[in-house]
Amino acid sequence: MRGAVGLTWRIRAFFIGAVLGLVGIYLNSSWLLSASLIALVGGVAVRFWPVGNPNSEEEELDSPPE
Repeated sequence: MRGAVGLTWRIRAFFIGAVLGLVGIYLNSSWLLSASLIALVGGVAVRFWPVGNPNSEEEELDSPPE
């Protein structure tokens, strides 16, 4: 489940970066292009976010009872 949350944020960041980039190209706006690059780099940075402790209580609650 932790990977799904990170993937969701990466997809959001890449989508926002792509939209900002296309709008920046269309409007010939350098600040929009810069903002799109920041969003795309942020999407890559999400990969390096620390994950929670794998032995936490949340994971134990998600696992089926034995």
